[in-house]
Amino acid sequence: MRGVYNLNMKTCNKCNIEKPFNKFDKTPAGNLRNTCESCRWEYKKSLPSYIDKKNKVRLGNKNRQYNLKKSYDMSLEEYDQILKKQNNKCAICEKENSHKNKFLFVDHDHESNQVRGLLCHACNILIGNAKDSPQVLERAIAYLKLFS
Repeated sequence: MRGVYNLNMKTCNKCNIEKPFNKFDKTPAGNLRNTCESCRWEYKKSLPSYIDKKNKVRLGNKNRQYNLKKSYDMSLEEYDQILKKQNNKCAICEKENSHKNKFLFVDHDHESNQVRGLLCHACNILIGNAKDSPQVLERAIAYLKLFS
């Protein structure tokens, strides 16, 4: 019947078979992928593991390079210079990064987009939740001192 869609089904771009939503993985953003689990699995199995690992590293660096340039007008070399200045540690807590992506986050002023330094995940969230406000952070410090 033309114009009628099943809202619980999706057509795979690879095999062109309509399948239930639970047969599609989600993207990191939470959307359903366009290729079903079985087609994605078949594709992954077809890749020699050594090529897959090499491509992941190569593509990971290309993606980082692209994202740094696009988001902060920064090269990988500039990122590495800042990291070296900070002794490979977070600018606030001075811990080495332990977040799953293994890189420190670029902290920047959201109005001017000027890079301030590199932060671990926890410190980046701390600054973000304080809305970059020194006053909020000073009040938080005063609050914590009441109980120490």
